[in-house]
Amino acid sequence: DRIFKIKQPYQVLNIDDFCNECGNCTTFCPTSGAPYKDKPKVFLSEKSFRNAESGYYLKSGKLLYKEQNVIKSLELKENQYHFESEAITATLNRDDFSIIDIKFKNVFLKGVSLVNAVKMRVIFFALKDL
Repeated sequence: DRIFKIKQPYQVLNIDDFCNECGNCTTFCPTSGAPYKDKPKVFLSEKSFRNAESGYYLKSGKLLYKEQNVIKSLELKENQYHFESEAITATLNRDDFSIIDIKFKNVFLKGVSLVNAVKMRVIFFALKDL
């Protein structure tokens, strides 16, 4: 529904399990902002992910994202991305992320944004080798 651009040459994730929120990362971070406050939070354990208000967790090749106790997922299988949220399930092209198939979970829903899916794709790519 819009163009998604990554504008900074360096992207930073916050590994929440290692962060004590001291703020020292703000001094040497190559990007704008304070990583412990405004960068995507990634959790290394399911327990820390479940206890957090929001953030990302990579579990068996599936990226989970939680916000306001709602979990979305993105998984790469059979050379396609499969995204699921509370509103939709979507199959997306691996190369250009175009929509192959989309199913609405509520027949009255008129439209939905895939911004979370795109953000999850960027984070999934950054975490894929962990």
